[in-house]
Amino acid sequence: MVVSAAFNPLSRNFPQTIPDFLRLRVQESPHAIACCHYVEGKGWMTTDWSHYWQEVQQAAFALKRFGLRTGDRLGIMIPTSKEWDLLEKAALLLGAVVVGIEPHASVEHREFIIGHSQAKALFVKDTEQLRDLKDESIHSLQFVITLADRSQEEGIAVLAWRDIQNETPVVEDLAGANPTGSDPATLIFTSGTTGTPKGILYTHRQCMLACQSLLEIFGTFGSENRVICWLPLANLFQRMLNLFAVGTGSAIYFVEDPRRVLDYMQLVRPSIFIGVPRFYEKLYNGIQTRIANMPAWQKRLVLAALGVADRHAQLRREHKPLPLSLQVLFAAADKLVLSRLCQVMGGKIKYMITGSAPCPLQVLTFFDAIHLPLLEAYGMSENIIPLAINRPHEYRLGSVGKPLALNEVKIADDGEVLVKGPGVFSGYYQSEQPCEGFTADGFYASGDYGYFDNEGYLYLKGRKSEIIKTSTGRRLSLTRVEHVLRQSTLVDQAVVIGSGRKTLCALITLDPERLAGLRRLATAEIEKISEPGPLSSVAKQLAGDIQRQQQTLAPYERINGCILLTGPLTVEGGELTPNLKLRRAFIETKYKAAIDHLYEILEQSRRSESAAPAEEPIVLCL
Repeated sequence: MVVSAAFNPLSRNFPQTIPDFLRLRVQESPHAIACCHYVEGKGWMTTDWSHYWQEVQQAAFALKRFGLRTGDRLGIMIPTSKEWDLLEKAALLLGAVVVGIEPHASVEHREFIIGHSQAKALFVKDTEQLRDLKDESIHSLQFVITLADRSQEEGIAVLAWRDIQNETPVVEDLAGANPTGSDPATLIFTSGTTGTPKGILYTHRQCMLACQSLLEIFGTFGSENRVICWLPLANLFQRMLNLFAVGTGSAIYFVEDPRRVLDYMQLVRPSIFIGVPRFYEKLYNGIQTRIANMPAWQKRLVLAALGVADRHAQLRREHKPLPLSLQVLFAAADKLVLSRLCQVMGGKIKYMITGSAPCPLQVLTFFDAIHLPLLEAYGMSENIIPLAINRPHEYRLGSVGKPLALNEVKIADDGEVLVKGPGVFSGYYQSEQPCEGFTADGFYASGDYGYFDNEGYLYLKGRKSEIIKTSTGRRLSLTRVEHVLRQSTLVDQAVVIGSGRKTLCALITLDPERLAGLRRLATAEIEKISEPGPLSSVAKQLAGDIQRQQQTLAPYERINGCILLTGPLTVEGGELTPNLKLRRAFIETKYKAAIDHLYEILEQSRRSESAAPAEEPIVLCL
């Protein structure tokens, strides 16, 4: 594909603002498909770039008429959708600042962001979202936009999105509102894993630098390619991927219900896909389960093909010559088996990207073998440019790739990853300590331990905050143990506990899909069990499964007991951040009584002279 000079990431004339970037795309390909959204009963509805730009202008004109001005904050608190994307671009066209708010976050989280950002307007799904908020939060707003009908709530005007869509844009009224590269574009907030979220303000120029960096790596895409927008748009990375699609001219497909993303995969057939490691773990487990349930002859064929693919991939990664016999076998395996396995992601995927947490090596190895390359990336809220990423033809499994060109990355004396560059934020918004986290020479301390190999690939060893010390003096990584526990087909979520204790324990939730066939039995038995003793079949299977998985861990890294929760850890329950990261301190406080009780049981077991050493962990059900 020939990249347009206008969108060449190495061009000195690369746009400096998001509105200019959009204008350029409209000029280049006005009649190409910009985006698609699904309407029940009608299917995928397409919008070309010309009409997309017209809708942006309509929304911008309405926002200006209702009082939104340059520098004002607009909070968007609706699920991922075409409307989210359009209103964001409209606000940016006016020079306003977009504040993404996760609609499923706790009320306290949402109220804090509205207040701390000094939002002037808010975009909600319906007025029910307003009724959760305190009066002072609502009265601080000038107006509210809803996907539902226009109304009047507590003395504030609630405008209907459909009315805004019908506004006729008056282009001259928008003149002079365009932002510059140095103007703020978005205010995001950290996930709040350790307490109150912190605000981070990014400019248009920084957003464009992030987009340039992605185009430089994945710039072979074009108008024939498709991108799925399914992650929360309050999360900055999905918005950066959407900007990447603007730069390549790729069509964006909005999936409003993330639970149905795999259902839509066959229809959309995307070229690139991003997801968290847990998504790929579940995908991998689903494929393994499907293989296990095949007829014996078919299962033998698939396993033989995977064996060939694994040998082929290993030699390829090691840059060793491929024997002719292996090439022939691989071609046959690909035609008969591998290409069919790839259909689960639509059959057109060029690359899959994962980040936010380490992905198990066996998952990375499997997808690499079947030619669905899963590339790990590394980023943080405090740097809008991904810090490092594995390239399509330059990657190392288990690493997070090489740093991007605009990032200067080094390792501190204690092993912490440090970064400096134009994408790094300038300090937390309205903070009393704006230089918090920066070293004397201007590097930002990531909070992650890591190291470089001799080829320049960056490997992460864990978060500083998640490296704990037991009472025996051992230092270990909680995330490493949790990843091992999640390899059990029964486990969905795992939270390891043990700081300052002799041994480790875990809170565990069960995988609802895997448990579907056992749901009736499991529900009845979990409700009955409150003490260890004769374990239910589900708890016994879990204990045995965990014991097998733990063989890869050192004895001091293994859990001695676990608490089996009957419900998942959720954002609404306060256990997860809006970005689905664990709020460890909150979880330990919420389940303190159960955790203390489990440790008492373990201590009693150790004191009992008649008790034989337990090979399997004790399972305590709540």
